[in-house]
Amino acid sequence: MWVPYGALLIILFLLLREVFLIHPFEGSYRNELVRFIFPRDLDHQFQIEYWGPTYKQGMDWLTENAEPNPVICVPVAGILLNWYPGRPDFDFDCSKRTNYVMFFTRYTETGNFSSLPMEPVYVISRYDSALLKIYKVRN
Repeated sequence: MWVPYGALLIILFLLLREVFLIHPFEGSYRNELVRFIFPRDLDHQFQIEYWGPTYKQGMDWLTENAEPNPVICVPVAGILLNWYPGRPDFDFDCSKRTNYVMFFTRYTETGNFSSLPMEPVYVISRYDSALLKIYKVRN
């Protein structure tokens, strides 16, 4: 009689643990079997994030940390940033004026910005895989 309740409690604990590990990025969840097969760098194997909380946290980081009048390149679904508050001095443009590059790690859609001299300044990751990256472009 106790076995079904014990099994139910174990399953509930494991589910809650998974929510705790991935929160607030539940759209990026990959089950244990997938993570066993691909233990690292899921972002290079799958398109695992679909904006949402990653862009919000990226905008929060830029709002707090970007120097005045930054030019921010968002090569993947940049129009979505209209949903999140930012500073009035932000300018969004992928050009030679770019100071920051921000993208959720959907590498098939990032375009050709890798030739820019840049360094990572902010990364959101779960399961040893990047969900969002912000790079500072060195001038």
